[in-house]
Amino acid sequence: MENKKVLVSGASMAGLTSAYWLNENGFDVTIVERASKIRGGGYPIDVRGSAINVVQMMGIHEELNAQNLNNMKFNILDNQNNITSKFTDESMKDNKDIEIPRGDLTHALYKAVQEKNIKIIFNDSIKTIVALNNGVETELESGIKKQYDLVVGADGIHSNTRKLTFGEEENFTKYLGHCFTGFTMENYLDMHKEAVIYSEAGRTAIMYATENKESVHAFLVFSDEKEPFVNHRNIEEHKKLVKNKFKN
Repeated sequence: MENKKVLVSGASMAGLTSAYWLNENGFDVTIVERASKIRGGGYPIDVRGSAINVVQMMGIHEELNAQNLNNMKFNILDNQNNITSKFTDESMKDNKDIEIPRGDLTHALYKAVQEKNIKIIFNDSIKTIVALNNGVETELESGIKKQYDLVVGADGIHSNTRKLTFGEEENFTKYLGHCFTGFTMENYLDMHKEAVIYSEAGRTAIMYATENKESVHAFLVFSDEKEPFVNHRNIEEHKKLVKNKFKN
């Protein structure tokens, strides 16, 4: 399979990691990314289990570990803002686990990819995919046409690659009864390495401060038996839905 040409759709964690290891194993790799640059921000995620071995082999373990978000404190509140219970992140993870803001992990992976002979096309996306007997013919939104031996869809839950290849995403997703939104908001409680959580039947609200900054991560989760259909790129529709669910 050496020197086979591969197109990876998506330059986030899955896409960058896939591209790195494909290149390591002799593939000629190109990444196409809809955004204009590697995306920063995002809530903290865990690097754990087999992922620890992967980042060690990629040579970025030390860098990630230096940014590890240790000693987080969690406070469970009642509806009068009284703390009913407390716990720390130590109770939820192994001492080898690394918790790191998503953007920091993505940038570390991007630096590792930049050291390889991997081409990245920003501000573009796959428009068409045609399976051939000896590979795949693709056309990008920019008009670039090229043939590859393999296309890897690493473009998230709303994968454009999957849609073009197999059909609409509702044919392949399974609604589990809950919706989740994450965003940033003002750190008006001066929180630092702590979270506050309030839950009631069918709804949960969380504020999560990983560092001493002006903003915190906020999460709102609600349950609904019927899946609300909202265009995933229509942010105003998202806001309207969430405001309605949390209006009181």
